[in-house]
This record gives sequence, C-alpha cells and structure tokens, in this order.
Amino acid sequence: MIYALPVTRSGRSAIVQPPPYLYAVDYIAVYVSIDPEPARELLPPGLELASNKAWLYVSEFLSYPENNDEMAYLDPELTIYREGAVALNVALDGQSYLYFPFMWVDKDWALIRGYINGYPKKLAHISLSKLHPLMPGRGQLAPGLKLGGYVARNGYALFRLQVELMEKADGVPISAFGPTLTFRRYPATGAGEADVWEYVTVVKGESKITDVWKGRGSVEIGWGPNDEVNLIQIKEVIGGYYYRSFFKILSTKLIKKIQSK
Repeated sequence: MIYALPVTRSGRSAIVQPPPYLYAVDYIAVYVSIDPEPARELLPPGLELASNKAWLYVSEFLSYPENNDEMAYLDPELTIYREGAVALNVALDGQSYLYFPFMWVDKDWALIRGYINGYPKKLAHISLSKLHPLMPGRGQLAPGLKLGGYVARNGYALFRLQVELMEKADGVPISAFGPTLTFRRYPATGAGEADVWEYVTVVKGESKITDVWKGRGSVEIGWGPNDEVNLIQIKEVIGGYYYRSFFKILSTKLIKKIQSK
C-alpha cells in the first residue's frame, strides 16, 4: 500500500505507515487562563474561543502502528519521540473542541504523521524530567516532587514549565475541552490543483489515563521569529499536572470544508 513518500513496492520506506496508531505517553502540563484577545490571532477562519482556558505540556511518546510493534526492537528511534504543545478550548458551529495552535516534536516521522492529520507540528528540542525507580527522590510520584521541561527551537526558548506535585487526581481539565479538532491546510501550487482548507476531528479507539497528580504550576512563555507563541498571554496558572495516557488513533473525520481566505 502506498501511504506516504518515499514510494517503494513494499511500502516499508515510507516515512510513516498507515493507521491505526498506538500511543503511550508521559505528560507534564500546566492549566492556565489566558488573555483571549491576542489568542484569537491564532485561530483559523470559523473558529472562536469557547473559554479563556489553555493547556501547555511537554511529553514523551512511545508510539507505532498497531500492526508494526516489531519496530520497538528493530529500530527504537522510530517509536520514541518528544512533544511540546499549546492547546486551546475552541468552538466551531456551537460545538466545543480541543485545538492546538502550536505543536513541536523532535522526529521527522512524528512531524509528517501529525501533519497528515492536521496537527501544526514543527521540529524542536524538547526536554522534560524523567523518573527512574532506582533514583533517590525521583523513583516514584509523591507530594513535593518537582518536574519540569521546555521547548526550544532554532536557539529560541518557546516555553518552559514546572510542576510541584501535591496530591493524586481523578482526571485532567483538558478532557472538558471536547474532542480534538485539527485544521488541514494544503495549498495548491499550480493551476487546477486542489486547495485544501478543512476541519477534521481525530477518531480515537481505546483511551485511558493513569497516575494523575496535580499541584502547583508555573510557566514562562518565550518567542521566536517563526513561532508567535507570545500571543499566549497568561493571566493565571490554575494548576500543574503529571499523568500517563494510552490511546489509539484510528482515523480522521471531516467536519467542515471552508472557503479559502
């Protein structure tokens, strides 16, 4: 099956394989309220803010196609990546969604796989705290444990966050934003070509979260000449979170095609 470039008859050289994809993730995140006025500059046509809440995270992923788990030992680099992102609570035609105006990863295949599905990924350096059962003070989640991470691109610090855990929690606030909405934009480069402007939702299969802790959080927003993350102007850090998540992405579903602007 030809799913992505480069093309060979076997399909094994394609930068990404077809879905479904499995994901197991460690997240460090902060939940914040933002100034809605500058944040509106980050919204494609038709989107509105559903609230002034936002979610920023750094994370480490173990991920591969469901039918291709042998890559975890044949080439582990093709199954592990780090990601940082900014998420907003938006509305489209009265429905509330989770939308990412910014997302960064550290592997090319993670970038292309996301771009196909409408995620606005760029390559960056992402760093985050790691736990290990043999490391004193960092072997397990506990009150008072401090975690942190950052995203930097082309020499610019885009954001840095820290979390101090206080207690276990039942869930994470981002779940209330709604299903994930992405924006696919593939410009035509010649006469007669399709010019794609469309919203899709990400269709998930099994999904669960575990090891959820909440506490105090802090975040510093930076800037880059090609990354207008400074349009996220934080008014209050509501809390910090650590959690682990598993989910399966099956496909995307077209929600709306829009006129080119």
